[in-house]
Amino acid sequence: MALKVGLYKGVETWFYDFTYHGKRYRGWLLPVSKMTRKEATEKIKEIKAQVALGLYQKQTVKREASFKEVLTMFLEYLKTHKVSTYHTCKHQFAKLIEFFNNKKITPQLIYKWQQLRLAQGVSGATINRELNFVKSAYNKAIKQGLVKENPFQHFLKFEEYPRMRYLSKDELNRLLKATDGYLKEIIITAILTGMRKREILDLHVNEINFELMIITKKAENTKNNDYKIIPINDTLAGIFKKRLEKSPFGYVFYNPKTGKPFTDIKKGFTNALKRAGIADFRFHDLRHTFGTYALLMTKDLRTVQELLGHKDIKMTQRYTHILNQQKKNIIDSINSIFNL
Repeated sequence: MALKVGLYKGVETWFYDFTYHGKRYRGWLLPVSKMTRKEATEKIKEIKAQVALGLYQKQTVKREASFKEVLTMFLEYLKTHKVSTYHTCKHQFAKLIEFFNNKKITPQLIYKWQQLRLAQGVSGATINRELNFVKSAYNKAIKQGLVKENPFQHFLKFEEYPRMRYLSKDELNRLLKATDGYLKEIIITAILTGMRKREILDLHVNEINFELMIITKKAENTKNNDYKIIPINDTLAGIFKKRLEKSPFGYVFYNPKTGKPFTDIKKGFTNALKRAGIADFRFHDLRHTFGTYALLMTKDLRTVQELLGHKDIKMTQRYTHILNQQKKNIIDSINSIFNL
């Protein structure tokens, strides 16, 4: 057979093998994920023509990195340079590799992935973030000379709408009553600091200064690559000290089986929301809750921006909805004075 598929350095690759005037010619073409059967067949026709004209030169394969290799190398980079992003990508990439590896990546295949994730109940915004991480992985691989082009460079994104969901005081009380132990303390930490989930789960004793009553997050451990200082109060200091007494590796919120940070708390948090009767709420919305009440108490947009670690104050301006409600209350009060 002139054309077949074989394994070249562990990757399914087109292989040609034919005889012309008693002489055997064989060699590797491109991986199956980079070349269709039709393209491989046309390439063999070219090679046979070269043989007939005496112009044949054996095909040498300069193999590009596979999808799995691109993502794996990017993860290794994140592990040492961007720890918070590493934890986010680690589990997402496993699903992506299972779906895309050893396949020819086309806009149609990317679209199939998007539809699959939608069917699994994943939001368009989350799917956008997943594919943006893959795009970043390929851009880095291009710079390293591992691949020539980025098939995810211009993927069609879902339209995203700003989300502003926060807990009312009643909802917060119900949620705290529906939880206990470490989960309750994690929620309290989120409400009193506005920290992101991964920042809380990875919180270590080396980041806490009990004398100055602050948490210090290094740039490589924050989403925006910025050094971050977060004040804490006596309530949080008490929680942290008590948990650290039994922590084997210095993590505040640790898995009792491993002593290391929890991978995630999604299941426990979801169950707590159900017990509390709270709908349409995500852990990240606790950060929105902090931002909303912080602005309500301070009326200081710049201070809230610093507390949340926003690079652009436009991000913080989303929380001014609470001040707009206050303005309406003032108007309602004036209305009642004059019985209008």
